[in-house]
Amino acid sequence: MPDSWPPEFLDGPALEYTLERLRECAEQRDWWLHFIVLVHGAGRGGPGRTLIGSAGYKGPPADGVVEIGYGIVRSHQRRGYASEAVQMLLTRAFAVPAVERVIAETLPELTPSIGVLRKCGFEAIGEGSEPGVIRFEMTRAMYASSRGGTR
Repeated sequence: MPDSWPPEFLDGPALEYTLERLRECAEQRDWWLHFIVLVHGAGRGGPGRTLIGSAGYKGPPADGVVEIGYGIVRSHQRRGYASEAVQMLLTRAFAVPAVERVIAETLPELTPSIGVLRKCGFEAIGEGSEPGVIRFEMTRAMYASSRGGTR
């Protein structure tokens, strides 16, 4: 585990909230937090693994919408890991027919996070759920179009 663990915004209250939701409904575990583990070099005893971040949903879809969140430790940022994680979250979300939109929120000063969302095809749609937060979205149609097909 890197010295910079945990990633920004993955704090005790966030983990406790996730654990409470999992205790309430364990079968929805795929709609919560996932850890990002970097597998590297096959050394003595097999490949090494480093915990570099987290990504996931903020609960199962509600009214066709699911929200995502992600974070990579500083020592591993700007290497494409967040973009890869967001793409995985989109693929998984839109594999569920009930999901029509995926949203994400970030602060305007977190330009790397905004860059990840834009790189992954999200569009800014206005204010988020809290003051000073920007909301981004990816609709099913946008997702299908970005992959050269319809879904």
